Amino acid sequence: MRNALFAMFTVTALMASWTGCSSGGSDNGDRRPIGNVGANGGTVSAAGITLRVPPGAVDHDVAVSITRLADPAPAGFVARSPLYRFEPAGLQFRVPAEVEFALDGAAGDAGVFWSDTGDSFSARPSTVEGATVRATVEHFSVGFAGTRRTAADSGTPSDAGAVVCEAPRADFFAAGNPGAIVWNGDGYGAIWYIGGTAQSGLHFVRLDPAGQRVGEPVRLGDIRSFKLVATPNGYGLLRSTPNGLLLTRLDSTGHAIGADVTVSTGSSGDDIDLSFEANEFGVAWQAYRDGAYVISQARYDADGQKVGTSVVIRSLSSTAFSPKLAFSGNEYGVVWQDRRDDSNGEIYFARVDGNGQKTEVRLTNDGGLASGSPEIRWLGTYFGVLYFQKAGDANQLRFARLNAAGQRLGDDVTVANAGTYATASAVWTGSKLGVSFGQADGQLGLYQLDARGNVLGAGLSVAKGYDSSLAWTGSGYRLLWSSLEANQNIVVRISPLLCPP
Repeated sequence: MRNALFAMFTVTALMASWTGCSSGGSDNGDRRPIGNVGANGGTVSAAGITLRVPPGAVDHDVAVSITRLADPAPAGFVARSPLYRFEPAGLQFRVPAEVEFALDGAAGDAGVFWSDTGDSFSARPSTVEGATVRATVEHFSVGFAGTRRTAADSGTPSDAGAVVCEAPRADFFAAGNPGAIVWNGDGYGAIWYIGGTAQSGLHFVRLDPAGQRVGEPVRLGDIRSFKLVATPNGYGLLRSTPNGLLLTRLDSTGHAIGADVTVSTGSSGDDIDLSFEANEFGVAWQAYRDGAYVISQARYDADGQKVGTSVVIRSLSSTAFSPKLAFSGNEYGVVWQDRRDDSNGEIYFARVDGNGQKTEVRLTNDGGLASGSPEIRWLGTYFGVLYFQKAGDANQLRFARLNAAGQRLGDDVTVANAGTYATASAVWTGSKLGVSFGQADGQLGLYQLDARGNVLGAGLSVAKGYDSSLAWTGSGYRLLWSSLEANQNIVVRISPLLCPP
């Protein structure tokens, strides 16, 4: 990022701390502080920009300044706000702070981009509300609201840094199955399993924004059940092994950071889930204990240290499985399939607060229909739940909304017809929910839903396959999935960058 000689002026901002103090600043281009935040947090705001620092984010008083820069958007981006520099440079927060930008023009797919080192900017998980977009950040540097540049923005498909969406196709990625792909702001982390060969095991590799491999794959053990998430400095990996459930932190190259963290001991099944939001890991898993299918949930900080105690979500003699979780910033929402009331299966939801207190809600009551394979995401102001509902040979993907208290919002929405054994992969862009799943015709479908669950456009049919994993880059989607070839070999395939209509 170019230095302070490019600064036009320092925005005037008012600081209204939670103790009621305030101070002002000038717009003459100097670096005088415009407010103070301390152990009790505080808010610094001015026209077009707001910074909210929660209690406990810093342990001493910090003089904050925000400088509006004259710099244009970095190569490969379209700015939807000015660029701002936040100082003192490099300040690290113990608890993530929140930045909010006023958007220039329609919201579209705008997100928050935050500088790492040099000229590198990473996309932050963002939420659009009206004419603003907000995201959490862990440190002070330079940030702005915008989108990644596409061919339509640049007029040519070859601009430096441009991201160009392409027609759906299936490219060979690796022998083996299944796989997963996540976007970390600078590129992708991809993981897949190889069985029955000398290279048997779980493998990780980095991909650049164009989907090309960077470096050699890293073998992570002979483990088949796993979940992968992106973190600010690398990745988090959850693995189910015969001896226990393990959480591993990986650096940006896929190598382990420190020792594995044992989440639970003993054998655990394939039904596991992992999230990373607000600088902490959330874990959900199912295990069979003493004649009961037990679903549990636990929290870990970014260093892998356990936060509080594990919470038993469900423990009865009836079958309960497929747990998935999402974090609202204050509480976890956990969904799962349960056969306590209906042998065909119903969907349940539990809200778990910071003290480990659980509140449970039954989501479906389908009178003999089978509801299962749920997925959940926090959509900025409420939980979005996807689930499949079967009636005979028909299978539909459905969407439900729940507020932070677990109360149903409106009626469920049917997204599309699905294959018999379909599962869904979903990502929240900040304004839309992207969903991939196996359709009734055997093709993998890619759909977008608005914040109320309404299907936008006709969606895309990508290729034949199953077990898809969906990543969102800030301007487009990329899929990784398993495919059964004509020779009966199973391989992992990858799509180009996709932009549903």
